[in-house]
Amino acid sequence: MLCAAEGRERLAVLKRASVGAGWELVGGALSVEELARQVVEFGPDGVVIEAGLGPEAVACVRGARRTARLVGLGPLPGVDLEVQDVVQVRDAILALPSPGGPVTT
Repeated sequence: MLCAAEGRERLAVLKRASVGAGWELVGGALSVEELARQVVEFGPDGVVIEAGLGPEAVACVRGARRTARLVGLGPLPGVDLEVQDVVQVRDAILALPSPGGPVTT
C-alpha cells in the first residue's frame, strides 16, 4: 500500500491508519508529482489517497498502474472505495478485492 496526502502530519496519520499485517506499506507522497514517481518506483497493489490531492492524483495512479486498487479519504471521483474518516481506512483496504492475476508455476 502507498499513501498520499497533503502535508506531513496528514500523511503520518494516513500511514498509521493504513498499516496492516496482510500488506506492506511503502513510500508516502505529499504531492501528485511525488505520487506519480512512487507508483512507478514501488508498483503498489493499492493506494490510499486523501481527497485534498484532487482527481489528478487518481488519474496519475490509473495512468501508471491501471490495476492498482484505490481508496479515497473523502470524496474523490474514480477511486474503488471511498471513506469519510481515517478510522475507516483499514477496513476499506481489507474490503478491496485481491490483486489477482495469472498464477505461474
